[in-house]
Amino acid sequence: MSFVKTNRQAGPVLGAVLTLTGVAGGTITTGIPNMPAFYNTLTLLTPQGWALNAWKASLAGSLPGQVFLPVAVLCLIGLVFFAIGALIFRRRYA
Repeated sequence: MSFVKTNRQAGPVLGAVLTLTGVAGGTITTGIPNMPAFYNTLTLLTPQGWALNAWKASLAGSLPGQVFLPVAVLCLIGLVFFAIGALIFRRRYA
């Protein structure tokens, strides 16, 4: 959101980014059986893919250690994107 200049731009940008990362992350294709192996790897390039892995592991009754990695990766992704956004905002409004 730190790249958009007006409020009118924020809605379409947010919708497009969430839709594209949702499709790539596997949130829309969860009901399709036998997805190719490369697609399961592709999902790990998005936060939604990591969140879906944590959700599936917790629903399957996995041990806390198996759920910890996806949650830790999500926290790291959040921190990295927050830092990038803060830097862009600081430069923009300095």
